[in-house]
Amino acid sequence: MKIDVLKNHDHRLAPARIQAFRAGQQVSVPKKTAEQLIAAGAAKPVTAEKE
Repeated sequence: MKIDVLKNHDHRLAPARIQAFRAGQQVSVPKKTAEQLIAAGAAKPVTAEKE
């Protein structure tokens, strides 16, 4: 799932694994990770623009 990162956020993948997301990035992440970042207010989903 593609998301726009709105604010800097460190996401814990496992006890000793952290992935850092920085504001302004557009990244593709697994759906579960995207949902957690969106719920935390750190990201928003990228929507396809219809012409």
